[in-house]
Amino acid sequence: MKKLLLFKTLFLFLFTSLSYAQQYNAAGDLVSGNKNTPANAMAYVPCPVLTGIDTTNNSKFCGSLTLGNSVMTAFGGPSPFVYTWFQTQGYTPIGLPANTSTYTSSQARGFWFTSPTTTVITGLRVPTDIGTANQFIYVVKWPTAPPTYTLQSSNYTVLGKFLNVPGLDTIKCGIQIKTGDIIGVLGVRGSTAVTTASMSYGPGGFATTISGNPVTLYRFMSQTDITTNPLGPLCEGGTGNLARVDMFFGNAISVTPFANNLSGGNYVCFYADTNGCTSSSTVNVVPAATIITTSSFTNPTCSSGNNGQALVMPSGGYFPYTYSWSPTGGTTNLATGLSVGSYTCLITDSLGNCDMKVVTLGSCTGINAYSAKLPLSVYPNPTTGLFNIISAVRADIEIYNSLGQKIYAGKIEQGRNNPVNLSEQPSGIYYLRIKDNRTNFKIIKN
Repeated sequence: MKKLLLFKTLFLFLFTSLSYAQQYNAAGDLVSGNKNTPANAMAYVPCPVLTGIDTTNNSKFCGSLTLGNSVMTAFGGPSPFVYTWFQTQGYTPIGLPANTSTYTSSQARGFWFTSPTTTVITGLRVPTDIGTANQFIYVVKWPTAPPTYTLQSSNYTVLGKFLNVPGLDTIKCGIQIKTGDIIGVLGVRGSTAVTTASMSYGPGGFATTISGNPVTLYRFMSQTDITTNPLGPLCEGGTGNLARVDMFFGNAISVTPFANNLSGGNYVCFYADTNGCTSSSTVNVVPAATIITTSSFTNPTCSSGNNGQALVMPSGGYFPYTYSWSPTGGTTNLATGLSVGSYTCLITDSLGNCDMKVVTLGSCTGINAYSAKLPLSVYPNPTTGLFNIISAVRADIEIYNSLGQKIYAGKIEQGRNNPVNLSEQPSGIYYLRIKDNRTNFKIIKN
């Protein structure tokens, strides 16, 4: 008899263990065998702090326009993450009936629908006529339509979970939904006690539109306190009223970690972890800039044949610049030791914008002809007073006004930006010359 009782006890233990063993479905959700409980009831836990790190290339002009791109990598929650990119978020509200809520404390219901189009939920909000306390909102997705009777469990995936959001805020988000997705939304404010007599639609559903496409909203879920308890079984209650959550829709520029073909401007990437907790990061793409390059040169003299010089003076873009001369000339804006021929300089700014300048040196010139030229450039010219001088030689300079009066004398260094300030001088024409050289360089001051 004792052996038979022990066998029965062991059989019941095994049967019980097999009946209630924890199992997981293909999505990784916990399923309790032979028990009428939620497949993946989620306990109320605060969302982790999510952060994102972006790798961004700015848009630029370099021969032709190259648009920028960015890659976002999210951290802080369980992966995989879902990403949604916007430049300017659009907000198209879904039509909802007014005053369709009955709450006791912080108890909520929700609604579900089959998405009629591929779109992005860009905003969520529990209407302010329900209260001003903090909002709690969940967005879920079912593989099939939820059950139509109370307390029947169903599998679902949480797409977005927003906890303790200030009551007056509209939640900006980027939740991707596709045509045919079965989406559920439920929400509540943290502490409400509102009862209304209005019931705008029954179990048959409420007709509205999403992004211009017709859709029917159905009620689901017995009243459940989602601020403190697990979600519990998601189901259509059959009676009672709807927890109204305003929804807004729009279009995203990308629903992957990658955003390409970006012009200059600010972009926002929303990311959600596998539990539906969300956050966002802002990325700035610097617009392309045009570099304008002027040049001057000195032909080689006949005495040596390879002492020519070429000078490029870029403006625009983002300082500092880098220089690359070909077929020879070095890596500064002044190329020296040049013979007769054409030389090309590629000028690139710090963000990758570039310009290309070709300088052609002609036949050898005599030493007298060389000394009569001014191997320098001034920019900007015309000027408001402050300008730079770039010279192929180190020299003493003088500046005269239109009356022949000397108003400035100084030294300039070879191949550098030499700043000069004539802001205190009146508008007019001024003449720059290297000391002991009678050739004038005209400067116009506005």
